[in-house]
Amino acid sequence: MTDDCEAEGAAIRQVWSSANRLLCTFHLGQAAWRWLRQTSSGVAEGKRQQRMKEFRSLVFSSTRESLDRRYCDLKDLEQKFVEYLRKLMLRKEEWAHCFRTVGSKNPLPQTKKERTRAYNVGHLIEFVGFLDRYYTRKFMDAANG
Repeated sequence: MTDDCEAEGAAIRQVWSSANRLLCTFHLGQAAWRWLRQTSSGVAEGKRQQRMKEFRSLVFSSTRESLDRRYCDLKDLEQKFVEYLRKLMLRKEEWAHCFRTVGSKNPLPQTKKERTRAYNVGHLIEFVGFLDRYYTRKFMDAANG
């Protein structure tokens, strides 16, 4: 699970070619809100929160059919917003929650979703350093004991 960084996505595809890439819901929503707030989006300031709700309704659609139906219902809105959604829909398997499944039918159990945590590079370096100290101490304890 990543944000929508293309360099990161390319690296993941290169190392784990068969892995399914999922886009982080938080970062996807953050990018959408950032886009909506731009004057170039063509969405009036008073309509932005409503468009964000509509965007989130796509992300959290429970079935593929409801996702497609909701998307079709939004096609009469601002042209640039519809174009933004059209580009996202080309990659809906990466971000729509209805595609996040184990096998082909069962959604991820809630406990697995709760255990998913994103780490930045600083966290990973700190963790690797901790592991190194942990295993060095275990090795020394075993050699002395």
